[in-house]
Amino acid sequence: GGLEFSLREYFQYADAAAASDDQVLYVFDQNFVEKARPSLADDFAPPPHFARDDFFSLLGDAPGSARPHFRWVILGPARSGSTFHVDPNATSAWNVAVKGRKKWVMFPPGEAPPGVFPSADGATVRAPLSVFEWFLNFFEAGRKTGRMLEGVAGPGDAVFVPSGYWHAVLNLDECFAVTQNFVDRFNLGAVLGFLRKKPEQISGCGPELKQSLLVDFEAVLESKAPEICSKVAAGQKKRKSIWESLQNDTAPGSSKKAFTFGFS
Repeated sequence: GGLEFSLREYFQYADAAAASDDQVLYVFDQNFVEKARPSLADDFAPPPHFARDDFFSLLGDAPGSARPHFRWVILGPARSGSTFHVDPNATSAWNVAVKGRKKWVMFPPGEAPPGVFPSADGATVRAPLSVFEWFLNFFEAGRKTGRMLEGVAGPGDAVFVPSGYWHAVLNLDECFAVTQNFVDRFNLGAVLGFLRKKPEQISGCGPELKQSLLVDFEAVLESKAPEICSKVAAGQKKRKSIWESLQNDTAPGSSKKAFTFGFS
Protein backbone atom coordinates (compact mmCIF):
# COMPACT_ATOMS: atom_id res chain seq x y z
CA GLY A 1 0.00 0.00 0.00
CA GLY A 2 0.91 3.64 0.18
CA LEU A 3 0.97 4.38 -3.56
CA GLU A 4 -1.08 7.32 -4.81
CA PHE A 5 -2.08 7.95 -8.41
CA SER A 6 -5.01 9.25 -10.40
CA LEU A 7 -7.77 6.95 -11.58
CA ARG A 8 -6.71 7.62 -15.17
CA GLU A 9 -3.14 6.53 -14.37
CA TYR A 10 -4.38 3.37 -12.69
CA PHE A 11 -6.54 2.39 -15.65
CA GLN A 12 -3.56 2.91 -17.96
CA TYR A 13 -1.45 0.68 -15.70
CA ALA A 14 -4.17 -1.98 -15.43
CA ASP A 15 -4.64 -2.18 -19.21
CA ALA A 16 -0.90 -2.67 -19.70
CA ALA A 17 0.00 -4.85 -16.73
CA ALA A 18 -3.00 -7.01 -15.96
CA ALA A 19 -2.05 -9.77 -18.36
CA SER A 20 1.64 -9.93 -17.49
CA ASP A 21 2.36 -8.77 -13.92
CA ASP A 22 2.76 -11.51 -11.30
CA GLN A 23 1.46 -9.12 -8.64
CA VAL A 24 -1.20 -6.89 -10.15
CA LEU A 25 -1.74 -3.74 -8.10
CA TYR A 26 -5.14 -3.55 -6.45
CA VAL A 27 -6.84 -0.30 -5.35
CA PHE A 28 -8.06 0.05 -1.74
CA ASP A 29 -9.12 3.65 -1.13
CA GLN A 30 -10.49 4.52 2.31
CA ASN A 31 -10.86 8.22 1.49
CA PHE A 32 -12.98 7.92 -1.64
CA VAL A 33 -15.86 9.92 -0.14
CA GLU A 34 -13.64 12.86 0.79
CA LYS A 35 -11.70 12.71 -2.50
CA ALA A 36 -14.77 12.58 -4.74
CA ARG A 37 -17.27 14.86 -2.99
CA PRO A 38 -18.52 14.89 0.61
CA SER A 39 -22.13 14.49 -0.51
CA LEU A 40 -21.19 11.05 -1.86
CA ALA A 41 -21.57 9.81 1.71
CA ASP A 42 -25.32 10.42 1.37
CA ASP A 43 -25.42 7.87 -1.46
CA PHE A 44 -23.46 5.29 0.52
CA ALA A 45 -25.29 3.12 3.04
CA PRO A 46 -24.74 -0.39 4.42
CA PRO A 47 -26.98 -3.18 3.09
CA PRO A 48 -30.07 -3.53 5.33
CA HIS A 49 -28.83 -6.69 7.07
CA PHE A 50 -25.73 -4.83 8.30
CA ALA A 51 -27.27 -1.44 9.03
CA ARG A 52 -28.53 -2.10 12.56
CA ASP A 53 -25.30 -1.71 14.54
CA ASP A 54 -21.86 -0.25 14.02
CA PHE A 55 -20.57 0.79 17.39
CA PHE A 56 -17.34 2.27 16.01
CA SER A 57 -19.61 4.84 14.34
CA LEU A 58 -20.26 6.28 17.82
CA LEU A 59 -16.72 7.68 17.62
CA GLY A 60 -17.79 9.78 14.60
CA ASP A 61 -16.66 9.41 11.01
CA ALA A 62 -15.46 12.91 10.19
CA PRO A 63 -11.79 13.28 9.21
CA GLY A 64 -9.69 13.35 12.38
CA SER A 65 -12.17 11.38 14.49
CA ALA A 66 -11.00 8.46 16.60
CA ARG A 67 -12.81 5.96 14.39
CA PRO A 68 -10.41 3.61 12.55
CA HIS A 69 -10.66 3.43 8.76
CA PHE A 70 -13.85 1.57 7.99
CA ARG A 71 -14.97 1.83 4.35
CA TRP A 72 -13.18 1.34 1.07
CA VAL A 73 -13.66 1.41 -2.67
CA ILE A 74 -11.92 -1.60 -4.18
CA LEU A 75 -10.91 -1.72 -7.82
CA GLY A 76 -8.75 -4.03 -9.91
CA PRO A 77 -8.41 -5.98 -13.16
CA ALA A 78 -8.68 -9.75 -13.55
CA ARG A 79 -6.03 -11.69 -11.56
CA SER A 80 -5.73 -8.93 -8.97
CA GLY A 81 -7.07 -9.41 -5.46
CA SER A 82 -6.29 -9.54 -1.76
CA THR A 83 -4.05 -12.18 -0.21
CA PHE A 84 -5.09 -14.09 2.91
CA HIS A 85 -5.68 -11.93 5.96
CA VAL A 86 -7.93 -11.50 8.98
CA ASP A 87 -9.75 -8.18 9.08
CA PRO A 88 -8.35 -5.48 11.39
CA ASN A 89 -9.22 -4.95 15.03
CA ALA A 90 -11.38 -8.13 15.17
CA THR A 91 -14.10 -6.39 13.12
CA SER A 92 -16.52 -8.10 10.76
CA ALA A 93 -17.13 -6.84 7.22
CA TRP A 94 -19.51 -6.79 4.31
CA ASN A 95 -18.41 -6.52 0.68
CA VAL A 96 -20.69 -5.74 -2.26
CA ALA A 97 -19.59 -6.33 -5.84
CA VAL A 98 -20.75 -3.53 -8.14
CA LYS A 99 -19.06 -4.77 -11.31
CA GLY A 100 -17.33 -8.04 -12.19
CA ARG A 101 -17.00 -11.42 -10.46
CA LYS A 102 -14.92 -12.12 -7.36
CA LYS A 103 -13.79 -15.57 -6.19
CA TRP A 104 -13.94 -15.78 -2.39
CA VAL A 105 -12.17 -18.27 -0.13
CA MET A 106 -12.49 -18.35 3.67
CA PHE A 107 -11.22 -20.44 6.59
CA PRO A 108 -12.56 -20.40 10.18
CA PRO A 109 -10.79 -18.52 12.97
CA GLY A 110 -7.64 -20.20 14.22
CA GLU A 111 -7.28 -22.35 11.10
CA ALA A 112 -4.64 -20.85 8.82
CA PRO A 113 -5.04 -21.74 5.13
CA PRO A 114 -2.51 -24.08 3.50
CA GLY A 115 0.63 -22.13 2.56
CA VAL A 116 -0.15 -19.35 5.05
CA PHE A 117 1.93 -19.13 8.24
CA PRO A 118 0.97 -16.49 10.84
CA SER A 119 3.24 -15.67 13.75
CA ALA A 120 2.18 -16.85 17.21
CA ASP A 121 0.71 -13.43 18.05
CA GLY A 122 -0.83 -12.92 14.61
CA ALA A 123 1.16 -9.75 13.99
CA THR A 124 2.89 -11.02 10.84
CA VAL A 125 1.94 -13.52 8.15
CA ARG A 126 4.19 -15.44 5.76
CA ALA A 127 2.30 -16.35 2.59
CA PRO A 128 2.58 -16.51 -1.22
CA LEU A 129 3.37 -13.14 -2.75
CA SER A 130 0.12 -12.93 -4.71
CA VAL A 131 -3.38 -14.32 -4.36
CA PHE A 132 -3.05 -15.77 -7.88
CA GLU A 133 0.01 -17.74 -6.74
CA TRP A 134 -1.99 -19.17 -3.81
CA PHE A 135 -4.77 -20.33 -6.11
CA LEU A 136 -2.25 -22.00 -8.41
CA ASN A 137 -0.36 -23.82 -5.65
CA PHE A 138 -2.64 -24.29 -2.64
CA PHE A 139 -6.28 -24.07 -3.72
CA GLU A 140 -6.78 -27.84 -4.07
CA ALA A 141 -5.04 -28.43 -0.73
CA GLY A 142 -7.47 -25.97 0.81
CA ARG A 143 -10.44 -27.88 -0.56
CA LYS A 144 -9.09 -31.14 0.87
CA THR A 145 -9.14 -29.72 4.39
CA GLY A 146 -12.93 -29.86 4.34
CA ARG A 147 -12.97 -26.54 6.19
CA MET A 148 -12.64 -24.12 3.28
CA LEU A 149 -15.61 -21.99 2.27
CA GLU A 150 -15.66 -20.80 -1.34
CA GLY A 151 -17.95 -18.98 -3.71
CA VAL A 152 -18.22 -16.43 -6.51
CA ALA A 153 -19.84 -13.03 -5.96
CA GLY A 154 -21.20 -11.14 -8.95
CA PRO A 155 -22.69 -7.66 -9.39
CA GLY A 156 -25.16 -6.91 -6.62
CA ASP A 157 -24.03 -9.81 -4.40
CA ALA A 158 -23.06 -9.08 -0.79
CA VAL A 159 -20.52 -11.21 1.09
CA PHE A 160 -20.35 -11.29 4.89
CA VAL A 161 -16.93 -11.84 6.47
CA PRO A 162 -17.30 -12.78 10.17
CA SER A 163 -14.81 -11.55 12.74
CA GLY A 164 -11.65 -13.65 12.82
CA TYR A 165 -12.15 -15.46 9.49
CA TRP A 166 -9.17 -15.84 7.15
CA HIS A 167 -10.16 -14.78 3.64
CA ALA A 168 -8.71 -14.05 0.23
CA VAL A 169 -10.30 -12.72 -2.96
CA LEU A 170 -9.33 -13.21 -6.60
CA ASN A 171 -10.91 -10.98 -9.24
CA LEU A 172 -12.09 -13.08 -12.17
CA ASP A 173 -12.93 -9.96 -14.22
CA GLU A 174 -12.27 -6.27 -13.95
CA CYS A 175 -13.97 -5.59 -10.62
CA PHE A 176 -15.33 -2.68 -8.67
CA ALA A 177 -16.66 -3.16 -5.12
CA VAL A 178 -17.43 -1.32 -1.91
CA THR A 179 -16.80 -2.71 1.55
CA GLN A 180 -17.14 -1.68 5.16
CA ASN A 181 -15.86 -3.06 8.45
CA PHE A 182 -18.09 -2.82 11.49
CA VAL A 183 -18.59 -3.63 15.17
CA ASP A 184 -21.96 -5.05 16.19
CA ARG A 185 -23.38 -6.78 19.26
CA PHE A 186 -22.05 -10.13 18.05
CA ASN A 187 -18.37 -9.18 17.72
CA LEU A 188 -18.18 -6.34 20.25
CA GLY A 189 -16.61 -8.58 22.90
CA ALA A 190 -13.96 -9.75 20.44
CA VAL A 191 -13.17 -6.18 19.38
CA LEU A 192 -12.82 -4.95 22.96
CA GLY A 193 -10.63 -7.95 23.76
CA PHE A 194 -8.41 -7.22 20.76
CA LEU A 195 -8.03 -3.53 21.65
CA ARG A 196 -7.19 -4.49 25.24
CA LYS A 197 -4.78 -7.37 24.56
CA LYS A 198 -3.12 -6.33 21.29
CA PRO A 199 -2.88 -2.52 21.28
CA GLU A 200 0.30 -2.68 19.18
CA GLN A 201 -1.70 -4.36 16.38
CA ILE A 202 -4.49 -1.77 16.19
CA SER A 203 -4.70 -0.45 12.65
CA GLY A 204 -6.55 2.22 10.73
CA CYS A 205 -5.64 5.23 12.86
CA GLY A 206 -2.59 7.28 13.74
CA PRO A 207 -0.23 6.56 16.67
CA GLU A 208 -1.86 9.03 19.06
CA LEU A 209 -5.41 7.82 18.35
CA LYS A 210 -4.23 4.20 18.54
CA GLN A 211 -2.99 4.73 22.10
CA SER A 212 -6.32 6.09 23.29
CA LEU A 213 -8.72 4.07 21.13
CA LEU A 214 -9.74 1.57 23.81
CA VAL A 215 -10.39 4.28 26.41
CA ASP A 216 -12.27 6.45 23.90
CA PHE A 217 -14.36 3.53 22.66
CA GLU A 218 -15.30 2.28 26.13
CA ALA A 219 -16.24 5.81 27.16
CA VAL A 220 -18.51 6.40 24.18
CA LEU A 221 -20.14 2.98 24.65
CA GLU A 222 -20.89 3.71 28.30
CA SER A 223 -22.29 7.11 27.35
CA LYS A 224 -24.33 6.22 24.25
CA ALA A 225 -24.98 2.45 24.49
CA PRO A 226 -24.93 1.52 28.21
CA GLU A 227 -27.25 -1.45 27.74
CA ILE A 228 -24.78 -3.04 25.32
CA CYS A 229 -21.94 -2.56 27.82
CA SER A 230 -24.00 -4.33 30.48
CA LYS A 231 -24.69 -7.29 28.20
CA VAL A 232 -21.04 -7.65 27.20
CA ALA A 233 -19.92 -7.48 30.83
CA ALA A 234 -22.52 -10.08 31.83
CA GLY A 235 -21.44 -12.37 29.01
CA GLN A 236 -17.81 -12.13 30.06
CA LYS A 237 -18.69 -13.03 33.66
CA LYS A 238 -20.60 -16.12 32.51
CA ARG A 239 -17.65 -17.51 30.60
CA LYS A 240 -15.65 -20.09 32.51
CA SER A 241 -12.27 -21.54 31.82
CA ILE A 242 -12.00 -25.29 31.29
CA TRP A 243 -10.41 -25.64 34.73
CA GLU A 244 -13.23 -23.67 36.40
CA SER A 245 -15.79 -25.90 34.70
CA LEU A 246 -14.02 -29.01 35.94
CA GLN A 247 -13.83 -27.64 39.48
CA ASN A 248 -17.55 -26.85 39.49
CA ASP A 249 -18.39 -30.30 38.17
CA THR A 250 -16.51 -31.96 41.03
CA ALA A 251 -17.65 -29.64 43.82
CA PRO A 252 -19.25 -31.17 46.94
CA GLY A 253 -22.79 -32.30 46.17
CA SER A 254 -22.11 -32.67 42.45
CA SER A 255 -23.28 -35.97 40.97
CA LYS A 256 -20.64 -35.85 38.27
CA LYS A 257 -17.62 -38.09 38.42
CA ALA A 258 -14.44 -36.50 39.67
CA PHE A 259 -11.85 -35.48 37.10
CA THR A 260 -8.42 -37.06 37.67
CA PHE A 261 -5.24 -37.53 35.72
CA GLY A 262 -2.03 -39.42 36.26
CA PHE A 263 1.10 -40.80 34.65
CA SER A 264 1.57 -44.44 33.71
